[in-house]
Amino acid sequence: MKSRGVSIKIFLNTGNRKGIVTASIANWTGIAIRIPRHLFEKLKKQKELHRPGVYFLLGQDIDNPTTQCIYIGEANNLMERIIQHLRKSDKTFTTDIICFYSQDDNLTISHTKYLELKMIEMLSKLTDLRLTNISRGTRVSISQATKAEMDAYFDNMKIILPLLRHFGVEN
Repeated sequence: MKSRGVSIKIFLNTGNRKGIVTASIANWTGIAIRIPRHLFEKLKKQKELHRPGVYFLLGQDIDNPTTQCIYIGEANNLMERIIQHLRKSDKTFTTDIICFYSQDDNLTISHTKYLELKMIEMLSKLTDLRLTNISRGTRVSISQATKAEMDAYFDNMKIILPLLRHFGVEN
Protein backbone atom coordinates (compact mmCIF):
# COMPACT_ATOMS: atom_id res chain seq x y z
CA MET A 1 0.00 0.00 0.00
CA LYS A 2 1.25 3.46 -0.90
CA SER A 3 2.07 5.92 1.90
CA ARG A 4 -0.14 8.97 2.15
CA GLY A 5 0.01 12.27 3.93
CA VAL A 6 -1.72 12.76 7.25
CA SER A 7 -3.17 16.00 8.59
CA ILE A 8 -2.79 16.26 12.36
CA LYS A 9 -4.30 18.92 14.58
CA ILE A 10 -2.38 19.71 17.78
CA PHE A 11 -4.03 21.98 20.34
CA LEU A 12 -2.04 23.39 23.25
CA ASN A 13 -4.90 23.60 25.73
CA THR A 14 -2.86 25.55 28.27
CA GLY A 15 -0.96 27.61 25.71
CA ASN A 16 2.35 25.75 25.88
CA ARG A 17 3.69 22.34 24.90
CA LYS A 18 4.46 21.34 28.50
CA GLY A 19 0.82 21.70 29.55
CA ILE A 20 -2.26 19.84 28.36
CA VAL A 21 -2.03 18.90 24.67
CA THR A 22 -4.80 17.46 22.51
CA ALA A 23 -4.16 15.77 19.16
CA SER A 24 -6.39 14.43 16.42
CA ILE A 25 -6.10 13.24 12.83
CA ALA A 26 -8.36 14.58 10.08
CA ASN A 27 -11.35 12.33 9.38
CA TRP A 28 -10.72 10.15 12.46
CA THR A 29 -13.02 10.04 15.49
CA GLY A 30 -10.15 9.29 17.86
CA ILE A 31 -8.74 11.94 20.18
CA ALA A 32 -5.51 11.86 22.17
CA ILE A 33 -4.79 14.05 25.16
CA ARG A 34 -1.55 14.38 27.13
CA ILE A 35 -1.92 15.71 30.64
CA PRO A 36 0.84 16.43 33.14
CA ARG A 37 0.13 14.52 36.35
CA HIS A 38 -0.18 17.68 38.44
CA LEU A 39 -3.04 18.90 36.21
CA PHE A 40 -4.94 15.61 35.89
CA GLU A 41 -7.39 15.89 38.79
CA LYS A 42 -8.26 19.45 37.73
CA LEU A 43 -9.98 17.85 34.71
CA LYS A 44 -12.43 15.76 36.79
CA LYS A 45 -15.42 17.44 35.18
CA GLN A 46 -14.20 17.07 31.60
CA LYS A 47 -16.81 14.69 30.20
CA GLU A 48 -14.47 13.30 27.54
CA LEU A 49 -12.28 11.73 30.23
CA HIS A 50 -15.26 9.81 31.61
CA ARG A 51 -15.46 7.76 28.41
CA PRO A 52 -13.95 4.38 27.55
CA GLY A 53 -10.41 4.50 26.26
CA VAL A 54 -6.80 3.44 26.40
CA TYR A 55 -4.30 5.27 28.59
CA PHE A 56 -0.57 5.48 29.24
CA LEU A 57 1.13 6.46 32.49
CA LEU A 58 4.60 7.78 31.63
CA GLY A 59 7.64 8.82 33.62
CA GLN A 60 11.22 8.05 34.54
CA ASP A 61 12.37 4.98 36.45
CA ILE A 62 13.14 6.21 39.98
CA ASP A 63 16.05 3.78 40.37
CA ASN A 64 17.45 4.44 36.88
CA PRO A 65 16.52 7.94 35.64
CA THR A 66 17.77 7.22 32.12
CA THR A 67 15.06 4.57 31.68
CA GLN A 68 11.54 5.59 30.78
CA CYS A 69 8.68 3.74 32.50
CA ILE A 70 5.29 3.19 30.98
CA TYR A 71 2.08 1.58 32.14
CA ILE A 72 -0.61 0.83 29.54
CA GLY A 73 -4.23 0.37 30.52
CA GLU A 74 -7.79 0.49 29.31
CA ALA A 75 -10.90 1.60 31.11
CA ASN A 76 -14.61 2.05 30.74
CA ASN A 77 -14.17 5.39 32.53
CA LEU A 78 -10.69 6.85 31.99
CA MET A 79 -10.85 9.42 34.81
CA GLU A 80 -11.95 6.98 37.52
CA ARG A 81 -9.40 4.33 36.59
CA ILE A 82 -6.45 6.69 36.27
CA ILE A 83 -7.21 8.34 39.61
CA GLN A 84 -7.13 4.86 41.18
CA HIS A 85 -3.67 4.28 39.68
CA LEU A 86 -2.26 7.64 40.70
CA ARG A 87 -3.09 6.91 44.34
CA LYS A 88 -0.95 3.73 44.28
CA SER A 89 2.70 3.74 45.35
CA ASP A 90 3.80 1.67 42.35
CA LYS A 91 2.76 4.49 39.98
CA THR A 92 4.82 7.25 41.59
CA PHE A 93 6.99 7.35 38.46
CA THR A 94 4.08 8.93 36.56
CA THR A 95 4.72 12.47 35.34
CA ASP A 96 2.42 12.44 32.30
CA ILE A 97 -0.78 10.71 31.24
CA ILE A 98 -1.86 10.12 27.65
CA CYS A 99 -5.43 9.06 26.93
CA PHE A 100 -7.06 7.93 23.70
CA TYR A 101 -10.83 8.00 23.40
CA SER A 102 -13.49 8.48 20.72
CA GLN A 103 -15.16 11.83 20.23
CA ASP A 104 -18.39 10.09 19.20
CA ASP A 105 -18.56 7.63 22.15
CA ASN A 106 -17.97 4.79 19.70
CA LEU A 107 -15.30 2.81 21.59
CA THR A 108 -16.50 -0.17 23.61
CA ILE A 109 -14.70 -2.15 26.29
CA SER A 110 -13.92 -4.86 23.70
CA HIS A 111 -12.30 -2.21 21.51
CA THR A 112 -10.20 -0.82 24.35
CA LYS A 113 -9.07 -4.28 25.48
CA TYR A 114 -8.02 -5.10 21.92
CA LEU A 115 -6.07 -1.82 21.59
CA GLU A 116 -4.45 -2.24 25.02
CA LEU A 117 -3.24 -5.75 24.13
CA LYS A 118 -1.81 -4.62 20.77
CA MET A 119 0.01 -1.68 22.39
CA ILE A 120 1.44 -3.86 25.18
CA GLU A 121 2.65 -6.39 22.62
CA MET A 122 4.29 -3.67 20.54
CA LEU A 123 5.92 -1.70 23.36
CA SER A 124 7.12 -4.77 25.27
CA LYS A 125 9.59 -5.36 22.42
CA LEU A 126 11.32 -2.01 22.96
CA THR A 127 14.50 -2.12 25.01
CA ASP A 128 14.72 1.58 25.83
CA LEU A 129 11.74 1.61 28.20
CA ARG A 130 10.43 -0.39 31.11
CA LEU A 131 6.86 -1.63 30.77
CA THR A 132 5.44 -1.78 34.30
CA ASN A 133 2.29 -3.79 33.51
CA ILE A 134 1.92 -7.01 35.48
CA SER A 135 -0.88 -8.19 33.19
CA ARG A 136 -0.05 -8.40 29.51
CA GLY A 137 -3.59 -7.54 28.37
CA THR A 138 -6.72 -9.52 27.66
CA ARG A 139 -7.55 -11.27 24.40
CA VAL A 140 -11.07 -10.51 23.22
CA SER A 141 -13.19 -12.01 20.48
CA ILE A 142 -14.22 -9.39 17.92
CA SER A 143 -15.50 -9.64 14.38
CA GLN A 144 -13.20 -9.35 11.39
CA ALA A 145 -14.75 -5.98 10.52
CA THR A 146 -14.25 -4.65 14.05
CA LYS A 147 -10.67 -5.93 14.06
CA ALA A 148 -10.00 -3.99 10.84
CA GLU A 149 -11.49 -0.83 12.38
CA MET A 150 -9.42 -1.19 15.55
CA ASP A 151 -6.25 -1.92 13.57
CA ALA A 152 -6.81 1.39 11.75
CA TYR A 153 -7.37 3.10 15.14
CA PHE A 154 -4.16 1.49 16.41
CA ASP A 155 -2.23 2.76 13.38
CA ASN A 156 -3.41 6.28 14.18
CA MET A 157 -2.35 5.85 17.81
CA LYS A 158 1.14 4.97 16.58
CA ILE A 159 1.23 8.17 14.53
CA ILE A 160 0.14 10.42 17.40
CA LEU A 161 2.04 8.89 20.35
CA PRO A 162 5.52 10.09 19.32
CA LEU A 163 4.14 13.59 18.81
CA LEU A 164 2.86 13.71 22.38
CA ARG A 165 5.72 11.94 24.11
CA HIS A 166 8.79 10.38 22.54
CA PHE A 167 9.35 6.81 23.67
CA GLY A 168 10.49 4.98 20.60
CA VAL A 169 7.21 4.24 18.83
CA GLU A 170 7.83 3.90 15.12
CA ASN A 171 5.12 3.93 12.50
